[in-house]
Amino acid sequence: MLRKTKALSCCLLVLPLIGTARKAASEVSAQAFRATSRDERRQELSGELREGSDLLRDARYSEAQIRLEKTYAAALRAGDADIAARAQGKVGGCQFALRQYRPALRSFFAARRLAQSAGDASAAAALDLNIASLYSEMGDVESAAQWMTGKLDSLSGPDRAEMLPKFLIQMATLRARQDRMPQALDLFRQGIDAADSAGDSSLYLYAMGWNRLGEEFLKRGDLPQAEPPLLEAYRVR
Repeated sequence: MLRKTKALSCCLLVLPLIGTARKAASEVSAQAFRATSRDERRQELSGELREGSDLLRDARYSEAQIRLEKTYAAALRAGDADIAARAQGKVGGCQFALRQYRPALRSFFAARRLAQSAGDASAAAALDLNIASLYSEMGDVESAAQWMTGKLDSLSGPDRAEMLPKFLIQMATLRARQDRMPQALDLFRQGIDAADSAGDSSLYLYAMGWNRLGEEFLKRGDLPQAEPPLLEAYRVR
C-alpha cells in the first residue's frame, strides 16, 4: 500500500510539470503571434504613409491630407509613435502648402512631440526646420530664428551630418532676413561647404544654398553679387 501511495504522489508531481510546460509553450506562441501581428500592422501603416506621401509629392494636398490623417489616427491606435509622428508631420506639410498656417503649426508641434517620444531625433530635427520655415512664411522671422537656435546641438552622429547643411542654410536665410548679412554670409558658406562635402546625396542642398544667397543679394538690388551664386545654382541643377 505504501508503494502505491508513493507512485501516486510521483504521478501528481509530474502532472503539474506537464501543465506548466504546455502553458509556457502557449505563452510563447501567443507572444510570437502578437509580434507578427505588430510587424504586419506596421508594414500596413508604412504602406499607407507612402501612399499619402506620394499624393503630397504630386501636389494633391487635400487628398494627401485626408489619407495621412487616417494613417496618423491608425498609428496612434496601434501605439506606433514613429509612424504617427511622420504622418502628422506630413499632414502639417499639406496644410502649409494649402496656406492653412495655424493648423499646420499645430500639426508640426504635435508631430514633434511624438517624434521625441519615439526617440526619432532625425524626424524631430526635420520638424524643427518646418516650424522655422512656417514662422518665416507667416512673417515672424524673429520667432523662426529663435526656434532654430540651439536645435542643432541636440543632434549627433549620422543625424547631425544629414541635417547640418539644412540647418545652416535655413539659419543663413533667416539672418539675411534680419538684415544681419555678415553673419548670414558666414552661415551660407558653412552650409554650402557642408552640402558639398556630403556629395551627390546633398547636391540639391548645395544648389539651394547658392540660390538663396543669390536671391538675398537680388532683394538688395546687388546684381553683380547675385549673379555668381545664381549661376552656380543653375549649373548644378
